[in-house]
Amino acid sequence: MNKHTLADLASRIGQDLLRIKFPLLLTVIYFTAAFLFTGEICPLRILTGFPCPGCGLTRAGFFVLTGQWGCAAQMNPTVFLWIPALAALFFTRYLFPEAKRYAYAFLIVTAVFTLICYTVRMALLFPEPPLTYYRENLLSVFMNSIL
Repeated sequence: MNKHTLADLASRIGQDLLRIKFPLLLTVIYFTAAFLFTGEICPLRILTGFPCPGCGLTRAGFFVLTGQWGCAAQMNPTVFLWIPALAALFFTRYLFPEAKRYAYAFLIVTAVFTLICYTVRMALLFPEPPLTYYRENLLSVFMNSIL
């Protein structure tokens, strides 16, 4: 383990945030514009109307932070893998770089499990909440306008 002071850690995080300031700004602009114009933020839902594999993760994260574990599991049960996966990426980036391959392996397993969970949830739950269909999607609007 590398020895880092708190000031070093804060400096490295600050440098990383400065390095990605434009993508972060574009992301905020996209989310704001998408929500204002469609009431949605997911690009897949906006384009096709179908929920994406990460559907419910933001709401599930909120429920985890507020101690509502059951609600979090209902929104998207993979949140319980994503939280440690993101924490592992953070720790390997800033404190334990020698363990990076393990964090990446965990991230890949988490992504694969998310896709499996999505497939099962779509087969069992769709179109019931939280996996609802967005009827005003761009593909549907476009197809209706040309037919």
